[in-house]
Amino acid sequence: MVTVAPPRPINFRPATAEGAKKTRSGTVMGSSLLAPVTDINPFSEDDDTKRRRKKRDRQAAAEAAISDLEEAYHVMLEGIDTDSVPLDEASIKKAIAKTEETRGAYTKPEKQQLLALVRKARESRHPELVRAISLELGLGLSPTLEKAVFASLGKVMIHHRDAKSAIKAKLNDPNLDPNLAAHLRAVSLLNGVETVVARIQFAATTVKRWLTV
Repeated sequence: MVTVAPPRPINFRPATAEGAKKTRSGTVMGSSLLAPVTDINPFSEDDDTKRRRKKRDRQAAAEAAISDLEEAYHVMLEGIDTDSVPLDEASIKKAIAKTEETRGAYTKPEKQQLLALVRKARESRHPELVRAISLELGLGLSPTLEKAVFASLGKVMIHHRDAKSAIKAKLNDPNLDPNLAAHLRAVSLLNGVETVVARIQFAATTVKRWLTV
């Protein structure tokens, strides 16, 4: 009786990149069908698309910051209790001195105009006029709400390069609050300051380089 040995098991090795490299030595035969394939995403963005998307995201963030500033400002206005804003002579004198310490002295015509408005506000107690005095001299403002306005203003400043068109659109609004418009104009000035500083630095660098040649 003839005994037939069972067939030897065949071990298939998975094709790998390292194994494909060994085809020359004959250790493992690489197959083009089993070789690893580079992952190609047909939906991947090119550089131009990424730049445009990032620009849109920055502009959206700038517009959102301006909206937050506008909302925080109106909340602060609504938080002013016009009936309790002190308009007596002593309070006004103290508030003017404090304002001049931080923002500089009023000119004589400016101070006369301000005092005239205070007298009218004291007599009429008109809410809009009282709010104007309150904003100018910081009387009757909630410190918490005022801080929220400045925090929102800081966010707008962070995005000021991408907020040019949004700020311009806001400033063209005839119903925009004058004080809020002043805040936005201050932010828009940053672009001009940056441009001037860049020009000065460029000129200084250019002159220094050519003088040392």
